[in-house]
Amino acid sequence: MEIFIHEISESFNTPSSFNKYYSNLNFAFFDIETTGLSRKNSKIILIGILYICDGKIIVKQYFCNNRSEEKEMLLQFMKDIRDFHLLISYNGNAFDIPFINERLKYNKISDSINPYKSMDFLCLVRRNKDLLNLHNYKLKSVEELMGIHRNDTISGKDSVALYNIYEETKDEKLLKVILLHNYDDLYFFSKTLKILDLIPEENLFLDFPYVINHEDYYKIYISKHIIKNSALHIEGSILWNEENDYFFYDTLLDFKYEKYSNKFSLKILLEKGLSPNGEKCLYLPLDRISNMDGNLVFKLDKNIQPNSLLYFYKNLLSTILKNMP
Repeated sequence: MEIFIHEISESFNTPSSFNKYYSNLNFAFFDIETTGLSRKNSKIILIGILYICDGKIIVKQYFCNNRSEEKEMLLQFMKDIRDFHLLISYNGNAFDIPFINERLKYNKISDSINPYKSMDFLCLVRRNKDLLNLHNYKLKSVEELMGIHRNDTISGKDSVALYNIYEETKDEKLLKVILLHNYDDLYFFSKTLKILDLIPEENLFLDFPYVINHEDYYKIYISKHIIKNSALHIEGSILWNEENDYFFYDTLLDFKYEKYSNKFSLKILLEKGLSPNGEKCLYLPLDRISNMDGNLVFKLDKNIQPNSLLYFYKNLLSTILKNMP
């Protein structure tokens, strides 16, 4: 197994909406190359990650010189991504992450990629396909929308065929072509991050996880939030030192935590009212959960208010958790 590291001498500019929600978090783009589509019968032979280190763009590629090195590669890859808060992919929820987790299990490695760390851009594109005027969900279509045009020399299918030949011949020219295909996929995919400037902030917040760090006490990943039947429903994972399952219920909220999976759910009842402009709204009186005055509007007419959710997560969610008996 070999590791190839490339340092790209250019700055990485993140969209303002991304910075608003994910500043001070470590993130990495990742992509895998496999010998086929079957998680049980095919193997991963190449994994690439792109991340920022000391202001520099780094591309790191884990390559199996033969498919018997898969376990060694997976062990090193999982070790290296441990400190990333977010893993950004295109169709990672349906393909890359399940594939990696299945191969970890096959190789008897007691580790896995947690779904709550996943930021899958395909989910965002699907929701906003009409808004973006896309005819399909292909990554290449997204790249073209962003003004990115590349001339691929090979496809993913070609890469598999070339790897089969390389495994027998160890032809360095083939190796360079295989690595370049994965490198280009990562590099140009990272450029599509600017698509966030074209998408309403509310949609970004609905499709991607939100991460809350509270010093060394806990880390919360919020993967879902909906408003239904005059209540805010929140789901996600919480990493803390609670040793048992935990349940709390009162007239305002309903909280459940499962230690085995780290999953939690929180339901908060909201009040109905009218905004100063006469629009129907759902809000939370702040004095019900803190010593603050005023109301926090979560839904105005039919629209969820992302700034209110962001304020709630940053400033009030920890208060709720601390005050639970």
